[in-house]
Amino acid sequence: GGWYILEVQSKLNGNVVNTTSLNRVGVGEVFIIAGQSNAQGIEGDNGEVGASDERVLSHNEVSWYDDGLNKCDTKFPNYPSLSTIFSSGGTRSYVSKTGLNPWCYGKLGDNLVSRLGVPVVFFNAGAISSSSQNWKESSDGLGTLNHYSGLQYCNAVGVPYNGLKKVLNYYASIFGARAILWHQGESDNYAQFSQSTAESYLNSVINKSRTSLGSNISWVVSKASMFDKSTNGGLGNANQNIINAQNAVINNTNKIFSGPSTDDLLGSYRSDLVHFYGSGLIELANRWDAALSADFFSNATPI
Repeated sequence: GGWYILEVQSKLNGNVVNTTSLNRVGVGEVFIIAGQSNAQGIEGDNGEVGASDERVLSHNEVSWYDDGLNKCDTKFPNYPSLSTIFSSGGTRSYVSKTGLNPWCYGKLGDNLVSRLGVPVVFFNAGAISSSSQNWKESSDGLGTLNHYSGLQYCNAVGVPYNGLKKVLNYYASIFGARAILWHQGESDNYAQFSQSTAESYLNSVINKSRTSLGSNISWVVSKASMFDKSTNGGLGNANQNIINAQNAVINNTNKIFSGPSTDDLLGSYRSDLVHFYGSGLIELANRWDAALSADFFSNATPI
C-alpha cells in the first residue's frame, strides 16, 4: 500500500529512449457505504468537514438520489475520476453514487490515512428514509413502500438496493473493496419492527449483496436506532429491538463486524434528533475509525 509516482521507461538496445510518469497512484483501502440518510448524508450545510489529506478520495458525482418526490435517477455513474473529498467555502464534493456531501467521510478518511499510511476511497450507496424492509424487498427486485410517504420508493422497482448493486458491480469490480459500512435503523424504529423482523431483513440484504458481487464481501454494521417521535421530551427515542437485531446479525466468523454505537449522541451532536450535525459528524467519524480497528483489518478479507 502507498501513494506513488508510477514511472514507465522504454529502452532500445539497453538505452532509455523515453520516460513518462503518472503521479498519485494509490494502493490502499476502499469502502462501500450503505444504509439511510445518516449513511448517505443530507443536503445543505451540515457542518461537515472535508479531508485535510489529499489521499482521502471518491468519485465527485451524484448519479442517484431521492429528490423528495419519490423519483430517482438510477443511471450508472460516469467513468470514475477520483479526487480528494472536500468541503470549503460553501462548496462540497459528492461521494458517488448517492453521497450528497462529505458527511463524516472526510474526517474518517483522514483518521484512517493517518493510522494506516495508505490512501482511502469511499463510494456511497446510502438512501434517505430507507428501512431494512425497503432494502430487502428491493433486493428481491420488488417495489417497496416508503414508510413516511406511503408511496413506492423512488417510483421504481428494485430501489434502493439497485443503487448498492450498481456500486458493487461498477466501483468494487474495478477498485476492489474492504467492506460495506452499514448505518441504518432509524426507519426500522419508526416502523416498529420486531427484533426478528429487522434481523431477518438485514441478513437477507447482506446475503444478496454477496450474490450480486459474487464474493463474500465483509460488512460492518453500526448500532443505530435513534428517531424522534416527539414523545420523550425532546430527547429522541431509541429502540432496543432494533439494536438487538443489529447485534444478532454481527458475526465475525461470517465477516460481519461491529460498527459504532450512536444512539447516545444527542443534543448538539444532531440537527433534528435524527441527523448528525457538526461535532456529531466528527464524533461519528471517530467512532467509525475506532470500529475499523487493527483486529478488523486482520479479519476482514478485502475483495
